[in-house]
Amino acid sequence: MEQQILDFILKINSPELQAKLFGIKLLFLSVTGFFIAVIVIALARTPYISLSMIGDAVEIATFRPFGFPKMRRRWQKIMQRLDADDEAEYKLAIIEADTLLDEMLKKMRLAGNNVDERLEKVTLFMLPSVEELKVAHRTRSSIVYDVDYRLSLQEARRVLLAYQKAFEQLDFFH
Repeated sequence: MEQQILDFILKINSPELQAKLFGIKLLFLSVTGFFIAVIVIALARTPYISLSMIGDAVEIATFRPFGFPKMRRRWQKIMQRLDADDEAEYKLAIIEADTLLDEMLKKMRLAGNNVDERLEKVTLFMLPSVEELKVAHRTRSSIVYDVDYRLSLQEARRVLLAYQKAFEQLDFFH
């Protein structure tokens, strides 16, 4: 039995058989390389690596949500729009705040095609000020869909305060 195993191993490792199998080995090697390349490209094009692995590491190291500095800068730019004495800037600030909210709700992996649907999934436990946020979002919808909608500085501050309160409750701002 041992002799048969040794003979089989010698036949498999013989230079003649290895030369005949070289083309097949090369084919399988290239197919393997192709699939590895497809996997690497797919991972590079999806946010999986950054969101799941790198994001987790950053959150653990900094004790803040992933992307916190970028979101903080965006929020500061939104609030700076209130310094302008222009109703259009106030409206734009509210629209940008709602866009930021939508991104945060997506990061929370809330199902829905738009902010309205995602806000319906938010519970009072997750976000105690969800009702204020819904009112703020309705204001944003009025701005977008009603060209004659008037917005004062005080109302813009009130609406942005509702967004800010929600962001703080979601721990996106400290």
